[in-house]
Amino acid sequence: MTTSNPLKKWLKTQLEALVSVQRCTFNQAAMQDYEPDVVVYLWTGARVHIYILTQTPKTRFIKAVLQNDSQLGIGSLFIVSADIVPFKSSKQTFRPDEWLLAVHALTNDRVYLYTPDSLLQAHFEKIGLTDNYRVMFGAPVEIQQLRYARVTIKLQAVKGFWMLADFGTDAFWKKQAQDGSYYEIPAYKREQHPPPRNAHHGRASTNGSSQRQTQQPVSSKLEESYQLLGLPAGATRDEVKSAFRKLAFQVHPDVSQLEKNEAEARFKALSEAYEFIKSANEW
Repeated sequence: MTTSNPLKKWLKTQLEALVSVQRCTFNQAAMQDYEPDVVVYLWTGARVHIYILTQTPKTRFIKAVLQNDSQLGIGSLFIVSADIVPFKSSKQTFRPDEWLLAVHALTNDRVYLYTPDSLLQAHFEKIGLTDNYRVMFGAPVEIQQLRYARVTIKLQAVKGFWMLADFGTDAFWKKQAQDGSYYEIPAYKREQHPPPRNAHHGRASTNGSSQRQTQQPVSSKLEESYQLLGLPAGATRDEVKSAFRKLAFQVHPDVSQLEKNEAEARFKALSEAYEFIKSANEW
């Protein structure tokens, strides 16, 4: 499904700034045969496909995407235009369509919403035993990591064991349930589609969240650095050293069979990840 190029270009810029991302490409034409809008290539050799939904999709389309990508070991991530959702304000009660609940379940209990001004996130909570839900908005997403993993989804409409991706942001609704602060979808002219701005909007929190936001990039970068070395967070010093030496030998420009520019870029990324891990752990 198509969208204006500014969003794709913004995503490309944000994602290529991550230490784990090698490059991004995107399709100019309309999505056909489940082709993604943005393809993210990671240094680990994995891929993430991003689908930007600007028209109401069928749930079977979403499930077909999951089947195609997961069979190839590719992570799927969905971004939804704010124009096609049935809510516009926090605490609003609504009855979501099946496809919207599916995207919510697939994206770590949230929906990434694209507006001309920002990339927002919305969380749904069911109201008692009814079919109604309440929506809660989080702060605009600042892309500081790209996570992917094989996840079990229990929602019947998209039940399965899928390769999924997300931007790894906190469960904002847990904090909001305590302090009552909410963001809103900003008013805008629907015919205008400038690129999102990488900035916070809305009311500032008064319970110390700014400190957590300051610490988040460090945590995210550390997780990405471990991921780039093919290790779980918390790996030992010897494990980190061994993994770095093994990978560095494979991509070093003097011995690698890769093109020189690519080999140099990979070696630089590995070296930066290794040094960051050592610094973070004070080794």
